[in-house]
Amino acid sequence: MSEPVSSHHYPLSALSADYGRAAVGVALLGLPIIMADLSPIILYILLLLALLFLAYGIRTAFRQNTRVTVDRDGIAVSGLTRKIIPWAELRGVDLRYYSTKRDKSDGWMELRIFGDHGKIKLESTLTDFEAVVRSVARQAGDHDVEISQASRTNMAAMGIRDADGAGPQPPGGDQGMAPGQ
Repeated sequence: MSEPVSSHHYPLSALSADYGRAAVGVALLGLPIIMADLSPIILYILLLLALLFLAYGIRTAFRQNTRVTVDRDGIAVSGLTRKIIPWAELRGVDLRYYSTKRDKSDGWMELRIFGDHGKIKLESTLTDFEAVVRSVARQAGDHDVEISQASRTNMAAMGIRDADGAGPQPPGGDQGMAPGQ
């Protein structure tokens, strides 16, 4: 890839709650494992649950070390593994909103970028996530990649229009989990 146009990462401040949840889960499940005389079946269940929280913490550490680079040739993600999607191989874009409240006033977004040889998945806690979405939308327009109505609606909620200047279309097509809907 050529010289980076923009570089992004997941800041510790955005991941601290995930680290906290992992630590609390391991601690709360680990104490009875260490301190109590448990039956084998209860011990195995608590061990399994503690291992799930530990895996969540490790996944969070990998995400903290992930770097996303967007340049004129494509988008690359490096961390545990390296994935590159050249813009010429862009085949799909999906931007989804996941609400944590019933009134959809809080939540996060997930951007999935599909290429000929795989996909890249990014969450909205990424630094300057909006710039990444904007670049991907522009490249999708430049390469005639169709963007679903739900993704267009979510982009419009972020104030982003794709390269053709197209924003959300009237309701009735593909329904998504857009903010405020």
